[in-house]
Amino acid sequence: MTRIPVAERRRALIEATIRVIVRDGVAAASTRAVAAEAQMSLASLHYAFGSRDALLRAVAEEVTDAELVAARDGLLLFDEGAGQIPLVELLQVGVDRFVDLLVEHPERELALAELTVHARRTGMDDLLDHVRAVYLAAAEQNLVHAAAQAHVRWTVPVAEAAQMLVMLLDGLTWSWTGRRDEAIARRSGRFAAEALARLAVPVDDVVHPIDRHPR
Repeated sequence: MTRIPVAERRRALIEATIRVIVRDGVAAASTRAVAAEAQMSLASLHYAFGSRDALLRAVAEEVTDAELVAARDGLLLFDEGAGQIPLVELLQVGVDRFVDLLVEHPERELALAELTVHARRTGMDDLLDHVRAVYLAAAEQNLVHAAAQAHVRWTVPVAEAAQMLVMLLDGLTWSWTGRRDEAIARRSGRFAAEALARLAVPVDDVVHPIDRHPR
């Protein structure tokens, strides 16, 4: 009998969990149901993850990691030596790649949405906090990268701009999950990019302090 590597087994179980959640909801995604969906023994599942909570966390990480890689790769489409690139264009490409992922894998976003609601209802705050922290850290990193390529600086703390980006993408994701309207998702993405771009100015812009004691 061929022995399946643990990494391959984990991936198969994550994909099986997503299918069960999309089809039957998080409540139905018991370890037994997931093992059956993956055509593995229950012992194999527990060996790979240890617990149902660990499996659900892995599902959330899988979906969020894919989203963040898509957005990051969008920025990497531009050659850093190609000169100054408008910030709104950089942001638009990153958001477009994010929307591409939503369109290509709607079942993953639905699974993450189900997991988010489930975590809130069942007090799994650590899972929600973890996902949020991953989103914010990656958003901040991408915004720093984009600003450097566009030769601009943020007029608000980058962490604050990252929070705005995550909020905008959250809204876009929930709208897409409910309506599956790609045209609206693309327009919303353009709005998000344009709104964020307004928070930046060229690096050589100087903001002069107000003279409160004119002579």
